[in-house]
Amino acid sequence: MGWAVQAAEDDDLLRERQTHLETLTRVPSLNTVQRFDIAQKLSTEGDRIKSMLELWLLWWRDLVLAANNCPELIVNVDMRQLLQKQAARINPAESARVIRTILRTLEALDQNVNARMALEVLMLDVPTLKN
Repeated sequence: MGWAVQAAEDDDLLRERQTHLETLTRVPSLNTVQRFDIAQKLSTEGDRIKSMLELWLLWWRDLVLAANNCPELIVNVDMRQLLQKQAARINPAESARVIRTILRTLEALDQNVNARMALEVLMLDVPTLKN
């Protein structure tokens, strides 16, 4: 709720969210080199890495919900159609695995693990979209 109030007052916050979601939605269709490029870029985000990963966590949670026909529980309602489209192409078990990997990545960052390496491991765990 607090984030929504902040976002209503700060257009930059909404643009940042949109940018992170656009990056996230592209990752499953990228090759390993492209994914590592994204990991490298994101690793320079400093303190914002954790908030970005929390946003990604919500996205993957929404994918699991969309795959299990629970659209009323989706948080990213403005992206519902894209979520449903991706959910149809990604196995729900893979989405759940990515959620666990994101949580491990957040833990690793709390323990001062190299951000780039942690994000590269995460990128390797993101499934590739089925054709």
